[in-house]
Order: sequence, then structure tokens, then C-alpha cells
Amino acid sequence: MITFIPFDTDNVIGISIDGWIETADMDQVADVCKEKLARHRKLRVYAEVPSFAGIAVEAFFEDLKMGLAEWDRCEKEAIVTDEPWLAKITAVTGRLVPGLEVKVFSSDQAPAAKAWIAA
Repeated sequence: MITFIPFDTDNVIGISIDGWIETADMDQVADVCKEKLARHRKLRVYAEVPSFAGIAVEAFFEDLKMGLAEWDRCEKEAIVTDEPWLAKITAVTGRLVPGLEVKVFSSDQAPAAKAWIAA
């Protein structure tokens, strides 16, 4: 399930991922991204991931399609998680996407992550 986390900074998309991700979740994220990309050249993503149980195949392809189409329009990504495997995957992603600055924070560092992504 994905829920949105509000930010005062309009070019930041804040989400919480907890459990299983469905296609409807990714559709909501895509809608918010499109809306914000109409107003901003570059976006930033803040994601809290308390637990990740997986993603539906259709949702994965929706995410992949959006990522490939707009890969150069995301400048920063803050991932807040205590899952070591997710932190490792996130670090690799940051190296694969040119111009994307990615930082991983533990859950007790969430306030610092929010400050970093909004700065």
C-alpha cells in the first residue's frame, strides 16, 4: 500500500510504502508525478518504507514505464528504511541513473531525510 506524505515544498513527492504494492497504488503515484511535472522541471522523491512485501507485476511495469520516460526529471531521492537489503538496492539505483542523488536514511533519521530532500 502507498500513502502520500505531505510536503510544503511542491517539487517533492512524499510517499510511504508499507506492504504490498498494487497497480492502483502506482496509478496514483503516476498521477501525482504528472501533475507536479507540469509545474516543475525536476522532482524529488521522499519514501518511507517500513515494510515491503512485494509489487504486483502490472504495478512493476507501470513504475518501470514511468521511470524510463522521466528518468532525467528526478534530481534527488531520500529513502527511509531499516531494511539492509533495500538500502543496498537503493544505493545501486543511485549509481545507475545519471544526475540522480540518492541517500538512504534509517527510520530514526526521518527528520534529517525530510530536511535534506526539501533543501
